[in-house]
Formats: sequence, C-alpha cells, structure tokens
Amino acid sequence: MNSEKLRDIYLVWFGYLYLAHDSRREDVQAALKNSAHVYEDWGDWARTDFDEWWEQHSDSPLRGRVRVVRPPSGPDDDNTINGPGKGVLLWVPLNGQSTTALRDQVEAILKKENVMGQRSAPRVEELIHRLHVYRDVFLNNPTLQGMDLLARARAYFKENGGVPRGLNGGDESSKRALRRYILKAEQTMLNVANGIFPGPERSGPDDLTKADSDHIEA
Repeated sequence: MNSEKLRDIYLVWFGYLYLAHDSRREDVQAALKNSAHVYEDWGDWARTDFDEWWEQHSDSPLRGRVRVVRPPSGPDDDNTINGPGKGVLLWVPLNGQSTTALRDQVEAILKKENVMGQRSAPRVEELIHRLHVYRDVFLNNPTLQGMDLLARARAYFKENGGVPRGLNGGDESSKRALRRYILKAEQTMLNVANGIFPGPERSGPDDLTKADSDHIEA
C-alpha cells in the first residue's frame, strides 16, 4: 500500500475518531475509555490537527502483526460491537504489509479462536460519503427533516465533488439511502471508539432513537 493511500485511510479513521471524541452518546464515550490502550501510541490525537499528527506518526502507527485486542466474549457479555457472545476484535496494522501476509495472520487467529471472519469492509470512498452525510449534513442541520434534509445533503455534495449515486436516484429511495448512510456512520463511529476501523456493519431501523428516525423520515 503506497503512503498516499495509507494517509487517506488514516484521515478517514481520524474523522470518525474526532466524531467519537465529540459525541454525547454514553456508549461511545465508554467505548473510548475502554479502548484507550489501543490509541496510546497515537499521542495527543484529540488536540492535534491530522496533518500535524501524520507528519509526526506516518512512519510509526500500527506497526507489527495482527493481534487480538479483545478476546472472544462469553455468553453473558453484552459489551461487544458484534452483540452478545460474538465478539473478537483484531488489531490490523496498516503499515504496508501485503494483503496476503495480513490475511494469513488473520486466518491463523480466527482459526485459533474458532470464530468466523467478518464480511468485506466498505470502500474508503463509501466511508467518506457516510462521514460527510453524518457530520456535515445530519449533525449540522438538526432542524431539517425528510426531503429538506435530503435536499441539503444533495446540495452539499454538489458543492463538494458530486452527489453519491445512492442519493441521486428517486426521492424515496434516496431518503432510504440517506438513512443508511447515517446509521452506518454511527456504527463506524462506535467501532472506532472501540478501537477498530472500519469494523463490522450492524445497522437497522432500531439503531436510531425515535427522534433521530423522525428527523430523517419526516
């Protein structure tokens, strides 16, 4: 992986990490406290501009091999991002190792822990679109609902490189896509707070509060 692509990945990671840091959600703040050891080598990231942080850390973040940062949870453990009894978090270093080497390490750990791997992670571009929808549209326009929120999202992307295909179809399908973007962005924010990026996608109608659901769908 070249340095420019690696930088893009960390830039998106930081976007969600900053979101988590500023979030008022209790589960997100609790997750950040529990995963403090994961980010201990990142320095004072919460008060550092990304460009400055990257200049200081581009040669050092996440060195080493894939490792387990949380063991498989027991049947009574509800504090995992995958749900009761399903969680094992793997720390995957994004340091330029070949995908074959990383895959071999992951498969060895999964075999040892007797767990199944997650489905493929979303593309970086998709993660960026969700981040912009959630941070720059949804959170910045708390009074907008339904079509007004969709219109604002479309206007934002027209001003910033083009509207994603999911938001550029029919109004009803685009509203559903907008809802999915927000749900998945919130899940990624929680994953990052737990110390993993991008992490598994677990989104559904019940993941938003009723107020947030009305905010999107009205």
